[in-house]
Amino acid sequence: MKVARQFTSLLMTNWTVLGTGLLTTVITARVLGPERQGMLTLLRASVNLLAVFLGMGLPTAAAFMRKQREHPVGELVAGIAAFYGVTTLLVFGATLSGGDVVERLLLGVAQAPQVARVWLWLTVATLPGILITSLLTTLLIVDDKLGLLMVWRTSGQVLGLVLTCVLVVLMGLGITGALASNLVVQSTSLLTTGIWLRKAGAEGKVRLVGSSLARAFHIGLQQHFVTLFANLFKRGENILLAYLLDLRAVGYYSVATGLYDLVIDVPRTLVWPMVGEIADKETADREMRAATGIRIQIPGSVALVLVASLIIPWMLPLVYGEGYREAVLPFSYLLPGVVFRTIHLGTSAYFIGIGAPGALLVPVMCAAVVSLGLDILVVPRFGLLGAAATTVLGELAMAALSLRIFLRRSHLTLLEAVIPRKAELLQLSTFPRRLLQGQGRDARDRRT
Repeated sequence: MKVARQFTSLLMTNWTVLGTGLLTTVITARVLGPERQGMLTLLRASVNLLAVFLGMGLPTAAAFMRKQREHPVGELVAGIAAFYGVTTLLVFGATLSGGDVVERLLLGVAQAPQVARVWLWLTVATLPGILITSLLTTLLIVDDKLGLLMVWRTSGQVLGLVLTCVLVVLMGLGITGALASNLVVQSTSLLTTGIWLRKAGAEGKVRLVGSSLARAFHIGLQQHFVTLFANLFKRGENILLAYLLDLRAVGYYSVATGLYDLVIDVPRTLVWPMVGEIADKETADREMRAATGIRIQIPGSVALVLVASLIIPWMLPLVYGEGYREAVLPFSYLLPGVVFRTIHLGTSAYFIGIGAPGALLVPVMCAAVVSLGLDILVVPRFGLLGAAATTVLGELAMAALSLRIFLRRSHLTLLEAVIPRKAELLQLSTFPRRLLQGQGRDARDRRT
């Protein structure tokens, strides 16, 4: 029940945040146009990949250690934040001493127009906020601080929307305004972390303990390479498309993949509640808990794909403008990948929960190699539709390998892991009604 409650709360939070973020993206996309939207996408994708590289899997390690009740939260945050502070200073120093080199590493696009130096600085300045956001999000979920998570994420996105309207629309600052708005949004994670630690009392007392950080590195490095290849698979394609096609194509594809991620966020929301339950020392039959989650999510993801395929394609040109109609077909081609990603996410929750996230390194590496490797062969001939098709093939390879590894570990059969039972289908069919009832009870509880 706790997992269902957390999933419901996180789903409502994420949809509120993503809805606000989507509105912000629509505004910037309509104002900037496809080509400059493509440049903005490249800047953000590059710094996000850099954040994954520097993150070292430490947020996942912190979540596992916290759920195992090994260390107080202040001790975990202090060690990891100190490491992130040092790495960020090194990046700032590199930017200051070799801005041209950093620009090449950050973008690496031969066809890119002259990049304003202020764009580079605004992009790099978001790095601390991105790193702390990934750490804070996982810790708040496993600590069941969903109220604080909702306030932080929602207020940050609303602030970003207001700043986008002011800086991009009213003041006409374009990419500079969009990057400045994003910088403020990411920086809210630093303030939220301070508020949380202060309210946590003795648990939130900040102290640097070397053994705690060493333990986090030991666990985190397993997840680090998994996350690195996963983000290369998800975000590297935009950078590759800039080479193979042009920035306008990147702008179209960023809209398609952004909406694709919006759909995937539904099954992704269940990951950390499942991690928290599986990692709990009192949880028995971890393999069966994970299998139940996978079985329920597969038909749910199929229904989600059908609904998205009926609604989003005709809404996309209306919302983003006719200039983005070329994003419709790539989005439609991407949709089958939602089902495959759902399977991978279910197995990922299990392996993170048992402290062995590195078990899924091979599936994630395979997805990146299949998708990006085929892009080089397919995209020059078939364009964005080819890129979407290779992404789905990458998702399929990742799901199949992840499921095989899970079956070996759990000693379950394929049918036991993926075929939902009658009671589970009934539970899934009544979920929307129970979701609305749960939200109604929560609202009444807040009023009283």
